[in-house]
Amino acid sequence: MLILAVWVVLLILCEILPADILGISSFRLTARFFPVFAAGALAARYKDGFGRLCAKGSTVTVALIAGALLLYFICWPWEFKSMTEGAFGNLTVTVARSAFQILLAILAISLVRTWGDTVFTRSWQYMGRKSLAIYLMHYFLLFPMGICRETLISMGLGFTPLFVFSAVCAAGIIAVTLMMEYVISKSPLLSALLIGNMPAKKKTSPAVA
Repeated sequence: MLILAVWVVLLILCEILPADILGISSFRLTARFFPVFAAGALAARYKDGFGRLCAKGSTVTVALIAGALLLYFICWPWEFKSMTEGAFGNLTVTVARSAFQILLAILAISLVRTWGDTVFTRSWQYMGRKSLAIYLMHYFLLFPMGICRETLISMGLGFTPLFVFSAVCAAGIIAVTLMMEYVISKSPLLSALLIGNMPAKKKTSPAVA
């Protein structure tokens, strides 16, 4: 309830604050990603119960159906003008996007947790541990993609070309971000200040203690 209340306050601020204040404060981005990070924190805190939830077939079924509907709504909002236009149009899309991201995480964990200890699962775990660095630094690596707009439109903005295009671009950006994080991690001070990696405390041996 507390998380929900904070999210509602952030969404209200996004609607009433001037555009320049929103740009400086990043309230809109905070409101967009807050429920996803909060859900991740809750899942980590109650990992046993969350694991049992992801293992249920009914959970996967609901996540697949609801996720598909939400993805359609997010990618083609102009087909839902009654819901995306007006005073609450942005709010509707924001809520739908947050719900989809949470469902996508549930689906990903439901699939990956059954694959055992593989290179793929270790890669996902590694990116999960570096998620804050990816979130903070990928903005500096984004690039204009307008040159591809006409090509994608000519394909009818179909799911397959959009998915392939976005997956390739995202993989490249994440790879470069992880390389940057690796370089920064060699400096404990910069690593702590820029990406929140606190230096590990040295363990004192029982004999010295």
